[in-house]
Amino acid sequence: MSKKAYAEMSAATLLYGLTFPLTAIVLRDMGPLYLSAVRSFWPFIFFILYFLKRGYPENPNYALLLSISLFGLVLPLVLQNIGMLYTTASLASIIQSTPPIFVVFLAFFILKENLTAPKILGVLIGIAGIVVVVGIEEGSMLLGNILIACSAISLAFLAIFEKIALSKHTPIEILGITSIIGFPILLALLPFEQLPSFTMSSVILTIILSLGCTVLPYFLWLDGLKNLEVSRAIVFSYGIPAFGILFSIMLLNETVTLRMIVGMAVILFSIWVSQK
Repeated sequence: MSKKAYAEMSAATLLYGLTFPLTAIVLRDMGPLYLSAVRSFWPFIFFILYFLKRGYPENPNYALLLSISLFGLVLPLVLQNIGMLYTTASLASIIQSTPPIFVVFLAFFILKENLTAPKILGVLIGIAGIVVVVGIEEGSMLLGNILIACSAISLAFLAIFEKIALSKHTPIEILGITSIIGFPILLALLPFEQLPSFTMSSVILTIILSLGCTVLPYFLWLDGLKNLEVSRAIVFSYGIPAFGILFSIMLLNETVTLRMIVGMAVILFSIWVSQK
């Protein structure tokens, strides 16, 4: 067990939780596709400058890095941003915590990691907690929740690709190259959406979302992942909704129901069980 890895995963979880209310605020001024592109623009510029100064990595595995860019940047951002037009930041943060449900079994089949009883039990308890929190929705909110769930499934595949990539590249190389690959793909989607009216506050928030809630936590996540099994590391995403709800209350005045409190308690218990 690495204390540093656990500290890095915890810090990344907190920053990821801040993503949801900030995204909801920015979506008031710009559409989901433009937000995805603008949010990826700043890491793109940052890593262009970084590689110009430090040198570009030798012999990158572009097929693997393209997969990481698609499953870790393009699909999650687009699906999450569109989904959040129809659901709340609190619910989005909770649904986005579901990758462990899929990663435990993907890691077993693809990475040959052990499938222990505590891992399975933790996943089952986590599912129960998510069902309690989300409940049964209808109409547009159901559509939003489904899109957020698809984003979470994409992140589950991402975790597998990341673990493989860490045997070939450093975290900064993975983050840098995938950021450079992903931005042009998101840029190509912009003709499908109306040009927004950019405001100073929305631009500042996209910078915070890009560097403070994406680049920094993703680097911490990859660095911590080097010393943890992916099926253990991924359960830290269960903590994202706790911070997501907290920040949504603080920034958006969203209401926390008894159902959310009970569900969150169950989800947090599942983290403890999974780490046994």
